Amino acid sequence: MCLFINSSNHSPGVYLSEIEEVPHRIVERPTYVAAFVGYTQKSEYGGTSHLNRPLPVSSLAQFRELFGGPPQYVVGSLMDSYMLYYSVDQFFYNGGFECYVVSVGGYEDAIDKGRLSMGLEALVGGPQVSILVVPEAVLLPAEDCFALQREMLALCGCKLNGCFAVLDIHSGYKERGGSDDPIVAFRRGIGDMHLGFGAAYYPWVKRVDTGSLMPVSGIVAGIYCKIDSTVGVWKAPANVPFVHIAGLAFKTDLALINALNAAPGVKPVNGILYSQSEGVRIWGSRTLESSRNEFTFINVVRTRFMIEDSLRVYLSPFAYEKNGPETWAKIKSVVNDFLGELKKKGALQGSSNLEAFGVEVGLGETMCENDLQQGNLHIRVNIALSRPGDFHHIYLSFKKRELPA
Repeated sequence: MCLFINSSNHSPGVYLSEIEEVPHRIVERPTYVAAFVGYTQKSEYGGTSHLNRPLPVSSLAQFRELFGGPPQYVVGSLMDSYMLYYSVDQFFYNGGFECYVVSVGGYEDAIDKGRLSMGLEALVGGPQVSILVVPEAVLLPAEDCFALQREMLALCGCKLNGCFAVLDIHSGYKERGGSDDPIVAFRRGIGDMHLGFGAAYYPWVKRVDTGSLMPVSGIVAGIYCKIDSTVGVWKAPANVPFVHIAGLAFKTDLALINALNAAPGVKPVNGILYSQSEGVRIWGSRTLESSRNEFTFINVVRTRFMIEDSLRVYLSPFAYEKNGPETWAKIKSVVNDFLGELKKKGALQGSSNLEAFGVEVGLGETMCENDLQQGNLHIRVNIALSRPGDFHHIYLSFKKRELPA
């Protein structure tokens, strides 16, 4: 993957024209900030509309202040008419602590794909987010739901650097089998693009207070954030219990759960398992990618995103340095220090640094004489995320720019 960063065409948050010096060290970019898009009781605060505007939320109390309370519960209903409030609630219950919320309408509005799509686009060029959740996608007609989820994957793959989509299964409260098998329909509808940028979970769960059913994306996002902040993004988000959940939409067992991602050539879905001794928990950590490659496992993909985004942001000032041996030595030093710290934390695999990572930059390594004449700086970073010596390659390319006078 090549990233071209310059003063006229750069990613949000990178302002090369204001760079004064190259940073002394690379810092991990945060991976525990989620974005929720959906319907809220209100979409204004203090007389100002915040419709289609991402607002930071750090507690359910703050959500209620900005966006209002839950939809009215209808006794005996299978599920709620709107899902965002309860998903954010479960996000905080299950370990999440920082998110952005985009309101696309109120409880008087019908749930509409066009509105939800506009909410997604409101995130482009906005805050740095790493997890994307749209719980009310499953309340759309099936084909609209799949189309919106394809948009989520494309957004993560093309416009939101380092972001990962957590998807629910449409009609995920239904058991498998028959002509309306929800997993078969999902695999058909989700398409074949950007599958390494998201994961899906099945089945739905029951709320503690009412017993009504809800999708699990908000819960899963909270668990991602808890693991990222306490251990690291490189730990697989699997075999982790749900908090404040009464049970599943229906009984599952290991045979059913394992069948969701065991067959070769099919898009994996991660199962939710219940046992009397261990409660409700995630079982599986696969992306939607059906072929075994570097985009197969959630923690591997998200770790790669974190490393790549961290390198891109913190190495961008080198576009203004002289493209020569002194600069190349600085780059190798700062990247080696960063990757060495990640290895100590357990993010990279290998008994030695040589087995875990490597940095290549310089004439005869990543560049030729023509690159130097054209002002092109090419860097290749090799990281062992799954096993020692089995490297994933990150390519960064910077075009030489002069600081403005």
